[in-house]
Amino acid sequence: MDVLYASAGQTLKAGDAIARLNLTELQDALEAANVTLSQQQAELAQLTASPASSTSTADSARQTLTRAQEDYARTGDRTQAAVDEADAALTQALQTQDEAASLLEELQAQTDPAASEEELAAARQTLDEAQQAAEAARQALENAQNSREDELLAAQRSIEDAESALAQAEAADFQARSSAALTAQNNQAQADALQLEMEKTEEGIALLTACIQSGGLICAERDTQLLACDLTEGQPCPESGGLRLAKEGSELVAQFTLPSGRSDELSAGQAVTITQGSARTEATVRTVTEDSESDTFHVTAALSEEASGFRAGTAQA
Repeated sequence: MDVLYASAGQTLKAGDAIARLNLTELQDALEAANVTLSQQQAELAQLTASPASSTSTADSARQTLTRAQEDYARTGDRTQAAVDEADAALTQALQTQDEAASLLEELQAQTDPAASEEELAAARQTLDEAQQAAEAARQALENAQNSREDELLAAQRSIEDAESALAQAEAADFQARSSAALTAQNNQAQADALQLEMEKTEEGIALLTACIQSGGLICAERDTQLLACDLTEGQPCPESGGLRLAKEGSELVAQFTLPSGRSDELSAGQAVTITQGSARTEATVRTVTEDSESDTFHVTAALSEEASGFRAGTAQA
């Protein structure tokens, strides 16, 4: 404070100068408040930013399971075709073997004229070759069947592994969603609290700006009496806090203290003016109670029912 123009008990008219605050200190305080507001805005942006989208691990696991199921179906079709082909080859080989055996029997039964030794030898060789071919076809069928079983078993294991991976991925995704929801809830709570802090910061910036625009001059807003003034020239101005507004049921009540030597300046039923930010209203004093330990008097006053723009917190009388 640079200059103090009024003193406690002095009667003032609207527009009378009370004090002039130091413009340099006001400007420094305004700059600090703007820095605080910028920091609060940046923090609020982080708290309310949408989380980056990410691909669900469960979606990838589902795709892997689908591919495993499709591979199982393809393996079944392919190996069944191989078994069918081997089975058809065996049928053909057995038919050839039967035909060779029948031919040999016919030659052996022939009497007029009897089959030559060369014809019988050729028939026996044909039968031997047919039997060998049938045995090879039988072995090929067995191999095809065993291969089908092995490949289907491997494909089934791939499906089971994919199902297990999907179950784990779904559990992990559920946990991630739950954690994200909790984080979002916490961020919202912090953002709500930060919004209130920003409102207070913005109110302070508005008051500091108004003081600077007025050249640091503090004037009486109406005809009144300066009840208390503990400031001296050159003293830093403390933050307001001597008067608080609190809810009592549906009413908003102002509470503040007076030095014991000034208790006669207020009495029940007297009107006082309450300001908070840009809001202003009249309040009616209800009680003036002495506190012997602190040598002060506690004053309570009820705000007008028509009062708007007020909330619980600090104010000025």
